[in-house]
Amino acid sequence: MLTLVIVLTPLCLYRWVLARVYDADVELIDMSGGELQFWLPVGLVAAVVIRWAPQRAKFPLQALFQVLCFVFMALNGFELAFYGVFGTRIDWDALDFLLGDIRNVAPVALSELHAPEVLAALGALLLCLLPLKLRIRWDPPWGVLAGMPALGVALWIAHNGRATVHGPLKELQPSLEEQLYWDGLDRLGDTTIPPAPSDVQPRVAHPVGGDRPNIVLILLESVGWQATTFGGNLATTPWLVQFAEDGLTSDHMYAVVPHTSKALVTTMCGDWPLLRSEIGEAQPGGVPGRCLPDLLKDLGYATGFFQTANEAFERRTELVHRFGFQFFRGRDSLLASAGSKDFSKVNYFGLEDRAMLAPSIDWASRQKTPFFAAYLTLATHHDYGVLPDWNYPPFAGKSGRELHYLNNIRYSDDFVKRLVDSYKRLGLGDNTVFIVLGDHGEAFGQHGRYVHDMVIYDEGLHIPFVMWGPGIPRGTIEGDRQQIDVLPTIVQLAKGELSGSVRGSSLLGPAPDRVLHHSCWRSHRCLAERDQAGMKVIDLYGDGAMQLFDIPKDPLELDSLGSTMTDKPARRAELRDWRAAVNGRYDELEERWVNSDQRPDSGPAQHHWPGMDLMRCATEQDYAVPGQTFWVNCSWRPDAPIRASLPLYVRFGSQVTTVRPLTKVWPTWKWRPGWSVDDGFAVPVPDDATAADLDIEVSWDDTDWVKVGHMPIILD
Repeated sequence: MLTLVIVLTPLCLYRWVLARVYDADVELIDMSGGELQFWLPVGLVAAVVIRWAPQRAKFPLQALFQVLCFVFMALNGFELAFYGVFGTRIDWDALDFLLGDIRNVAPVALSELHAPEVLAALGALLLCLLPLKLRIRWDPPWGVLAGMPALGVALWIAHNGRATVHGPLKELQPSLEEQLYWDGLDRLGDTTIPPAPSDVQPRVAHPVGGDRPNIVLILLESVGWQATTFGGNLATTPWLVQFAEDGLTSDHMYAVVPHTSKALVTTMCGDWPLLRSEIGEAQPGGVPGRCLPDLLKDLGYATGFFQTANEAFERRTELVHRFGFQFFRGRDSLLASAGSKDFSKVNYFGLEDRAMLAPSIDWASRQKTPFFAAYLTLATHHDYGVLPDWNYPPFAGKSGRELHYLNNIRYSDDFVKRLVDSYKRLGLGDNTVFIVLGDHGEAFGQHGRYVHDMVIYDEGLHIPFVMWGPGIPRGTIEGDRQQIDVLPTIVQLAKGELSGSVRGSSLLGPAPDRVLHHSCWRSHRCLAERDQAGMKVIDLYGDGAMQLFDIPKDPLELDSLGSTMTDKPARRAELRDWRAAVNGRYDELEERWVNSDQRPDSGPAQHHWPGMDLMRCATEQDYAVPGQTFWVNCSWRPDAPIRASLPLYVRFGSQVTTVRPLTKVWPTWKWRPGWSVDDGFAVPVPDDATAADLDIEVSWDDTDWVKVGHMPIILD
């Protein structure tokens, strides 16, 4: 019994002390009652098991229980730190995000690690190990064990008889274990709806007559409409306001999912993204049909994508490739470029926006055909790093990170001006259409939530949109619009006509009569839809009651009319059916891709390994630069059943990398003997590579290598 007290007391105190960091008024019983209700019966069961266990098993069982306590105490600390940053609880998506790519996610987590969390974690470890150090025997008498249920009932009454936790920590009152249980239960009940045949028709762009302009698309990272001069009456985007005078703007443009990777899918593919947190669109066959860069290639365009963020984060290299971009520059290749050392690191992701200027203009100057250049800025991403050479003007009433955020919007606005001026100096200003929009917004506690991933309110969804250039009229785009409308707009500007499954409508035409849908990035947490009258319904799953806002009358969503709703079950079902239909369409497209990627093949092989033939290989690019990746497409044919998921070894110069064929979507043990399978994989070029023409070799056994091509390395 003493051991149980020693273990449970620090667990509750730990949770309470950390909670006090974020809410000074929260009481111990409020913050720890849920944990006690969970751990007391668990401790009782453990005590009974240990009481009955053989003598030699008592100490190992006790140690196992106390290690389990430490794990959950550490998770409690992580959750409270997480809540302090985002205003939402952790769930299975958050844990998967952290553990699934720890190398790239670690800088994000470490940026928010402060002394209270570190000290609390160390204290938790010591307290959990204390009973083991003292060799306290955990075999309480039966009378004590019999009294434990009564103690549990008393604690339950004490906890539930009080008023619930008030203030920003109300959502944390249920225990972490209860939160994960209900979240997991929601996921077990997840369903999908198969798409109609008309919803999976191949998308094609047909050329029509006319001169084709260059098109430059700039996505402003984390810039919401309310934080711009347009919507917030703030001096953050003066240049964008000036550009808007010569073109079109939308006061009602919205993101579908407030997360960058999903916003990229929506914008580049003109469709709703996969409504699961994983970046499944980066997998082979993962994008919803042919995307904008791929369609523009049919219209004679060269395509390039530029960002200053880490290319590996959320599989951005693969995602951009699936979109169909021919050229990609990110942080690593920019760092390897001449002059890039002059640019500052802006946050844990990468460099300041200006690092894209010279390389992208150099790329544009070398194009012999119309080009489509897409940019993704970074300076405004959490944690809003301070740029040492940027003049930070004051914003009245703003401080801390929000002040840095607004100033960095001003910096990104200046970047847009510098980029436009660079194109003009190149002589391309009169033949280039510029489109600028936010990828999503950003929250600073307006509804108790922060950053963007879980911000289903308009500070996370409402984004700016400006378009100007040859052939663009002046004025305001009518109606509610969404990022899915960008693809048909750009295809129209490029003198093309779309056929097949097209989700959006051109912004150069009338506003369609439709309902706009939205989802949080982490699944099973929040969905929303708004109708043409501006009524917005929000389903918060288990995090709160359904909400209803009259946006024209209440643009800041301060007064929920949810209590007046008489059709909550029907609206909830409608929202969840939308999610099920979207995900069902992705599942159908993946299945179609898997079926189309393999075919009977009796042709001669170029090389043979035991069990595997090489049919053909080709590179997609003519050259590569240090820090970049290039793509190789190969076709393989097994000649016998494969019993395992085999890796492929790739040698480029002296560098050997291991790749998983088809990124494990269709592992080798599923391949059919005698059928060829098409596979594409990225080969990284070292940052310190020198100018050379290097061989590309592949092997299935790391011993028998075959040359499949060569790649010139060019220094900028």
